[in-house]
Amino acid sequence: MENVKSNIKGVSQRIFFKYFTIFISFPLIFLVIHLSFYFSTKSIVKANQSVNPEATEYFIHANVIATLWINILHDYLFINYDSKLMKPFLVTTNYFFQKGEYYINPKNAENAVWWFLTYSRIYKIHSSFRNDNSMNIYFLSKDEEMRLRYKLTDYIINLGENGVKGVDFGKYTISAMHSFFGTHFSHINIDKHYLGDTEIQRVRNFKSDKNLYNAKVKSYESYRKFLGDKKNQDKDWLLTSLNNLSTRLNWLIAIDIKNGILNNCSNIYIPQYLKSFEKLIISLSITNNSISNRGIKNEFWKLSDGDLILLDILENSCNKYNKEIKEIKQKLNKLEGQENGN
Repeated sequence: MENVKSNIKGVSQRIFFKYFTIFISFPLIFLVIHLSFYFSTKSIVKANQSVNPEATEYFIHANVIATLWINILHDYLFINYDSKLMKPFLVTTNYFFQKGEYYINPKNAENAVWWFLTYSRIYKIHSSFRNDNSMNIYFLSKDEEMRLRYKLTDYIINLGENGVKGVDFGKYTISAMHSFFGTHFSHINIDKHYLGDTEIQRVRNFKSDKNLYNAKVKSYESYRKFLGDKKNQDKDWLLTSLNNLSTRLNWLIAIDIKNGILNNCSNIYIPQYLKSFEKLIISLSITNNSISNRGIKNEFWKLSDGDLILLDILENSCNKYNKEIKEIKQKLNKLEGQENGN
């Protein structure tokens, strides 16, 4: 009888230790993998050069959770970003990122690039593996979307004014700036947040939003300053930057015309717009037909009607730009013929 009890006790202990080992092994495996990616990321960005090491440490932890665990859950286990199963990971990511923001040097735009690397896929600012719009910036509530847009404004300004100090993100700094700027100026679905019985009325009210307009002006000036730095002039991003500049300048000038700010053709954006638009046409005419370039070309032709309307307005109201505008139109017609195989 004693032997039976002893055997039962022994079996119970073995079962207990077996499940206990399994139970504690998962957190340990999680920790080992996390630390492995943490130290790898730390080495890649040269975190030892950080001007705010404590902030960098927190940002790396946030980034590893997002790029490793959240991406696995989202891309391979098909769990949407707004799922309850995802929430603990997002909360943990936010905790570490906010701690990083607390310790960041305000004259250092390192946090902007970390935000891009950590959150851009989640908010669909950058393409993701799956077509999940659950936290897409363009489908959020007005308060949440505006909060993000103004956050991007702050990041754009900081990148333009101060740049990244200490750590080395390579080309991700340039990627972040272009993505932020393009998203901040994008009008996708934003008119839905404004009052109006028709879409036209809502668009007009959106374009009359002075706070958003001022934020866009600040963003544009910082973006332009960023591009003025030689280290940010990457040939792979030339078309993107020219397309960004011309389409956003078009918008700013159009708003100024609508609000009666365009006085005697002295608007500072007109020569900048004409110059960037002409450069874009020339660049498009000599560029190859890669997938990324094709995407920019498609966007260019989609928006070209708006450019023609603006060019006509400027040609009819600003005589001093007539010669320049005629030359641009000729180049545009030539590019169109080239695209159509004529």
